[in-house]
Amino acid sequence: MVGIVTILLAHFSGLSEIEQVAFAETASWWGFCLDVMRCVLYRILISRWYTAFCNRKLEFRNPVLATVSVLVLLARWFKWFALLLEKILRKLGILREYERDTLSALTPFALGIHVPLMLGVPVYAVVAGVIILSFGDPAARERAKRRAKKESEPLPTVFEGGKKTWMGYRGFCEFSALGIVASSALDLAGFKVYPEVHFLIIIIGFAAGITLSGLAEIGQEWVEKKINKIRITSVRWLLNLLLDDNFVVPATAAISIGVIIGPATSTLETVINHMLSFSLLLS
Repeated sequence: MVGIVTILLAHFSGLSEIEQVAFAETASWWGFCLDVMRCVLYRILISRWYTAFCNRKLEFRNPVLATVSVLVLLARWFKWFALLLEKILRKLGILREYERDTLSALTPFALGIHVPLMLGVPVYAVVAGVIILSFGDPAARERAKRRAKKESEPLPTVFEGGKKTWMGYRGFCEFSALGIVASSALDLAGFKVYPEVHFLIIIIGFAAGITLSGLAEIGQEWVEKKINKIRITSVRWLLNLLLDDNFVVPATAAISIGVIIGPATSTLETVINHMLSFSLLLS
């Protein structure tokens, strides 16, 4: 949802492609920074020393105690407001329960946008990656859950002891394709996102992006098992963060789509220019 809103803001702002890249890079960077600040702030608010300070008795017998009491009141109000905001974010589904004292899905998602743009991947490919994640990831989860309820036995998983299923992968591909078709329809209606290129190249590029990003999501579970065997906690945490679905899916989709469609677009433009030059010579 955050990605879709960002796309709409960038489009309706009337920015050029270079400005859209700068906007997306800035938004993803600030999203990462705010998530880190939220995590650090939450740990401070629930710490023993902060809780003890907030529980301090209010006294106004002299200027020093009065000043301390005012600071205690401000600390209480700030904690109340911050925890209320955190509760609202959880109610809206932006923040999950287990993400309260750690980095949320916003951080790997922001990196999933920022890294392809830093590598020079075109904006339209990054947009397609965000759409694939927005449609495919929740669909894979819900498809597997609904099918599991109908079956008397648990669905067979891709890897032994894992959670990913081929049924979920099928749902991922189907709904990702639905999202791409919907965005392509909007593109044809004037909401310009994708470049002017032959429809066959578009189909090949998007199909490859959906297939590879879905397989990357499945493979992420196998790699995660290997990472969990690493004894160094900080290294294990960093690698798990970089292998989060919200990073792997949009980054893989964007890079694969950009690699396929980008050169094809340049080649097509070159052919058209040569044809125009040749027609001018004949005339």
